[in-house]
Amino acid sequence: MCIRDRDNSFDDLQVSPTLELTGIEYYWIVSKSADMCVEVTGSSTSDGADIDLGLQDDADNMLWLLESLGNGYYKIVARHSGKCLQVDQASQLNGATVSQGTYTGAGNQQWKLEQAEDGYYRLLAKHSRKYLTAGNGTVVDPMDAYQWFKTDSNDQLWDLKSLGLFIPD
Repeated sequence: MCIRDRDNSFDDLQVSPTLELTGIEYYWIVSKSADMCVEVTGSSTSDGADIDLGLQDDADNMLWLLESLGNGYYKIVARHSGKCLQVDQASQLNGATVSQGTYTGAGNQQWKLEQAEDGYYRLLAKHSRKYLTAGNGTVVDPMDAYQWFKTDSNDQLWDLKSLGLFIPD
């Protein structure tokens, strides 16, 4: 895991595989298979804006706040827009795309973090019981993000890299 210090440098930290989310940190959500980050396409602030994966940088459309809902699920909020990661139209289908939207509390906006091997996580959509999945088998920038039933693929493994503490205004 990397964390940004006050002097804006990055230091590697050794942490246990169990992530303790404080609700006051922003994260890059990084695909194990592609080493790319979940991002809101074009830094859009609109409801329904597509989610894809891009090369990691410091843009706010790649940073996410994971807020506990107290039931084992999280809403995942984009830093730049304040909107939540959601499965489009609450679809139950494999291959359904993901987007951002104003939080309503619906199941398609709630995500469970399931611990996997080596400190990675799977992100499970509450409404469909399907997993956030990266790409289409090729590593290109940008890369698609969608939901799919559980597989043993690295396309469903995510590293949560902390930006550091968030101090609300």
